[in-house]
Amino acid sequence: QKTISFSTTKPGGAVTMARDFLSTKSSDVLVTGSDDVSVQSGGSIKLMSSPAMGQGSIVLSAESDGDSTGNSQISIEAGIRLEASAISTDIQSTGEAGMTLATSISDGQAGSIGLTSAKDLDVSAAESAQVSGLGVSLVSDEATSIESEKSIRFSTSESGGAVSVAGDLLSTKTSGVSFAGSD
Repeated sequence: QKTISFSTTKPGGAVTMARDFLSTKSSDVLVTGSDDVSVQSGGSIKLMSSPAMGQGSIVLSAESDGDSTGNSQISIEAGIRLEASAISTDIQSTGEAGMTLATSISDGQAGSIGLTSAKDLDVSAAESAQVSGLGVSLVSDEATSIESEKSIRFSTSESGGAVSVAGDLLSTKTSGVSFAGSD
């Protein structure tokens, strides 16, 4: 019980296995191709890892072949919905291009991005952070805090625009306070 190999030596040759059910019981399974490898299904495709010791993992990896084009990429596409869930999730970009979460407008329908957390939501940047939109609001049931080591600026570029700070109590702890208006 070493190896079962199906192969063809002709360029363009194919090995076809057709059954209602294909199963393997092995310690290792390897699927390789010198060009592309495709897995297709009329139903669901499941990648599962559930070893007895609880250390299972599924790794999707695209490695560059050393060329400078940097064309190695992993694309995950879903026609209607994409879901991911785990006890802990870490998505990290290590390149200069960074990371983009974006929705596009198709057929006049604009998508939106929602960030929701059951506990805390921390948004930080080593250089600058910007939140912009047609309307931006910070809403809190308890306290809303905006902090900066240098300056915080509220402004509007519209000629009739206004900046409003409303509350039962407005307080400041600073060495200087300045209010200015051109009119």
